[in-house]
Amino acid sequence: MNKQLLWIKYKIIKLLDILHIRIKVAIFLDRINTFVAKKKLPVNANKYLRVDNPRLIELQNIYSKQALKHSQWENRMKPSYLQDFRNGQVFVAQGGVNECNYLLTATYVELIDKLNLMEKLKEDDLFGSNIYNIADINVSRDLLDSILEINFLEDTLKISNRTLNILDVGAGYGRLAHRLVEAMPNIKVYCTDAIPESTFICEYYLGFRGVNDRAITIPFNEIETCLNNNNIDIAVNIHSFSECTLEFVEWWLDIIKKNKIKYLMIVPNSWENEPEFPTSEDNLINEHKPKKLSFLNAIESRGYKLIAKQPKYKNSKLMFKYGVFPNLTVVYYMFELQE
Repeated sequence: MNKQLLWIKYKIIKLLDILHIRIKVAIFLDRINTFVAKKKLPVNANKYLRVDNPRLIELQNIYSKQALKHSQWENRMKPSYLQDFRNGQVFVAQGGVNECNYLLTATYVELIDKLNLMEKLKEDDLFGSNIYNIADINVSRDLLDSILEINFLEDTLKISNRTLNILDVGAGYGRLAHRLVEAMPNIKVYCTDAIPESTFICEYYLGFRGVNDRAITIPFNEIETCLNNNNIDIAVNIHSFSECTLEFVEWWLDIIKKNKIKYLMIVPNSWENEPEFPTSEDNLINEHKPKKLSFLNAIESRGYKLIAKQPKYKNSKLMFKYGVFPNLTVVYYMFELQE
């Protein structure tokens, strides 16, 4: 009898182990299905967003003449990114978090959103964007990050009450520009990027969103002409300089200083054990001689003084631990050119 009970107990334990494993696998697969966005494109997007598009080829030929080695993204843009550019592979990382992280972050954003942008701005799942529907509002990292950044600009410079021209350096697909001009009719944004595929996508995306009359894509080779013809009030660089070489960051800072752009908003990448303002060289593997090339000195030596510094999630311990992309000490910085 005891042997039979032991055998039955053994079988029950084995069945529970199998069930536990199956549940774990199901949860894991469900998580994968949640975060790998399904490709959803508007009509004719697949015909335009192609590697053989003449406009893309033209930009690639023009940009290939650049003398400076500029960023870690040189020769790393894959053809698949042209149609799924919002899915987290290149411009806006989105994996490793779940619906609870998004719920908490959306709640936080709504509480600090003085401009009521959660109501004004809309989101969808086009071009591979990962979204969650929370209280009948579609939220994404694109939307949440943009609202936080715009509110920082409002807190520091009161941008809602002023007619402004903004230069977005390293604009990617035009994420922030799209949100800025939709939120505020008083603002015009000039978008530029040193990667030809980014410029190509940005031109398309801002046109698709119907905002390219005030969110204007400027090819990299035309940026100096654009700045000569337009007075820029604010330059922004969101997670871009940290992916560039120090030489290229300094080139950009010289252009910004030359054109007397008064304000400079920078959001560096946050890498453990790296400088506060890291460049792409800091992210290169070199066991014998690690490089620490902060570009903070390059900013200050050109006459820019720090006037505001704010963590992305301010001082919320909950957000640092459980928000979208927790444990990253992302900080917003605002510099002002001293006359």
